[in-house]
Amino acid sequence: MAKIREVYEAARAKLNSDIPVAALRLLMVESNNLKNYAELDHSLEKEQQNEAVFWHQFESLNKGVPVQYVTNNANFLGDDFHVDSRVLIPRPETEELVEQVYRDLLLNYRDEPFSLVDVGTGSGVIAISLAKR
Repeated sequence: MAKIREVYEAARAKLNSDIPVAALRLLMVESNNLKNYAELDHSLEKEQQNEAVFWHQFESLNKGVPVQYVTNNANFLGDDFHVDSRVLIPRPETEELVEQVYRDLLLNYRDEPFSLVDVGTGSGVIAISLAKR
């Protein structure tokens, strides 16, 4: 079995110039069940998990498929959500919006019951994130 470093270096050499290296690094994190880039950096000498699956995912990534669709995972406000091509990938601007809505709700409706409606919910990140708070 190949080490993570070897697989990463081979993939980096094949990476289409239009694809950000950060997307490859995120794919490496996801494919090895790591928590973050720092853990990836400390795990380079470990064996690559599911190398065949990684290379299949890499081919999709290299064709321009967003890494979140390739891995079916998007992080939003610290939580992981299932995403695929049927939903939009959550954006950092949406995280800011959810945080602002939450602050406004705390200020204006702290002691009152209220309801929220998320129309066209897609992946559900907005409604779920607000409900968890």
